[in-house]
Amino acid sequence: MTTLARRVLALASLALFLDAGCRSSFPKPGEQDDDGPAIEEGPPGQVVPVDPAADTGARRLAPGLVPGDRIVRDARIELTMDRVGETAELPAGELVRSYLFRSRRYEDEVLAAAAGRPTTVRRTYFESFEKAELGLSGGAVKRKEGNQAVEGVRVRIAEVDGQLEVKEEALPPGVTEGDLEEVLILDTVGLSAFVPGREVEPGATWSVPIDKVAEVLGKKPLGADYQGTILARYLRRVLYDGDESAHIELSIDLVQTDRQEAEVPFAKKTRMVLSGELYYSFGQGRPLYLRASGPTTIEYTPQGEAPDALLAKKFVLQGEMTITIQFDRAR
Repeated sequence: MTTLARRVLALASLALFLDAGCRSSFPKPGEQDDDGPAIEEGPPGQVVPVDPAADTGARRLAPGLVPGDRIVRDARIELTMDRVGETAELPAGELVRSYLFRSRRYEDEVLAAAAGRPTTVRRTYFESFEKAELGLSGGAVKRKEGNQAVEGVRVRIAEVDGQLEVKEEALPPGVTEGDLEEVLILDTVGLSAFVPGREVEPGATWSVPIDKVAEVLGKKPLGADYQGTILARYLRRVLYDGDESAHIELSIDLVQTDRQEAEVPFAKKTRMVLSGELYYSFGQGRPLYLRASGPTTIEYTPQGEAPDALLAKKFVLQGEMTITIQFDRAR
């Protein structure tokens, strides 16, 4: 893999990384990849709208989890990025497209909660799958993929003074602390901040603090800063698999800035403009399903000295991000 490919990968991966492999084409949403999971396109549950004539009056929309609740969470992020424009210094055959996919599935047991919001959970991992590919202009694809050995890993996650603290409780044979770093990247305690904690009527809107986007994207990278807005709107009451639930529209406009090291120090600015939906149970006080997607741009600006002119150039990638999170009550 060339120096440029490694550098672009560090920019585009959003905490993912890859090595060399081989593949002939990129998977498409809704298709079953030959050796990876299918990409979901819509709610897996049955959604039945409530008659608008009966959907009147305010309903309380608030978290309601209590100690002993057990929730299975299946979180996925898909990102496809293309180089923007042509750079004369780029040799033929360099990177033109990258594709990254990460899936994490685990169960949370609520150990402590405050006002329906989990503050301490015991998390048990079931599986972790990741795929990363670099498309080259000649049509070849370099790839890394595979399952991480995380089945049976158990940790305790507690919120202390607004920060998450992780304590390992069980590591299967052959799994080390270092193996958990990538697994923990998507972990958060819940989506409690995405509901207003009060009564709402159809059409009601509210803002979500921008730092709570970590409840969707995962733990904020060290040294990164978030700016932007998260807006939510209660659209209607529905039955989601028979469960009386709120259908919520989401609009996320996020700019993440941070400084990292690759072949040279660089500043990275990532903008995500995502729209999506959230289904949230009124009675259970917990999320059922979330999906958000939209255009994503990553700008790379070298900082300080570069070993050659190529690495001193600003680099821009544009593409599409899709996030899906499914929640199931453990049986």
